[in-house]
This record gives sequence, C-alpha cells and structure tokens, in this order.
Amino acid sequence: MPGVGKVNEYILKGLEITVCGDVIQSGNFENACKIFINFSEAAFDSLYKTCSGLASDTHESTQKRIVGVAQSIVLTNVPKIIIESLDTMCEELEQVCIQNRVSGKTLTLEVKNEKFKSQLK
Repeated sequence: MPGVGKVNEYILKGLEITVCGDVIQSGNFENACKIFINFSEAAFDSLYKTCSGLASDTHESTQKRIVGVAQSIVLTNVPKIIIESLDTMCEELEQVCIQNRVSGKTLTLEVKNEKFKSQLK
C-alpha cells in the first residue's frame, strides 16, 4: 500500500495487507480489525479513510508526536553505572513531559553501543 510510509507499509505487508482493496473487501472486516489492533486510533482512522477514498490531503493535527532525551555515558561494563545513567535519563524525560504537558501510552528506551548500533532486542 504505497503512500503510507515505509514502516507502516512494512507492518501492513506483515499483516498480509498490500492494497486498499484488502481492507475494504465487501462484508469482510478481518483486515480492518488487524489494522485497528496493530495501529493507533488516529492511524487506523487515516488508513481506513484512505482505503475508502475519504481521506483528506491535509493533516488536521500538528501535535508533536515524539519527545526524547539523549545522553552519552562512559563506556563501562559495570551494571550499577549503566542503571544510574538510565535512571537519570528517565527522570529527565519525565520532567520534559511534565513541562510540555505531554502524555503517551508507550515509552521506548533505546540503548546504542559505542558504534551507535541499536541494542533493542
């Protein structure tokens, strides 16, 4: 389903949804349910409207979607130092969210090694 972005297209492909017709097949809402379960309400609304030919060509929301905190720490194998650094970053992120009156349902902590490769598993 081109035009939805690379990440969303990849996720949809994993759900075996490749064209708009896969979503709006008459009488079969199974694929629409897959989208509803795997995406946010706003993403579902946008994708379903797009597939139905009802989508707008403008974005209605200008709300900031990502808040982040980054910090370099000393390369170490000492768990206590790593945990203290992660604690500090989490507290800083909490303050940023409070100051900006931002709330969310998902928090992702991404740790990268000295070569800036992600350590997410």
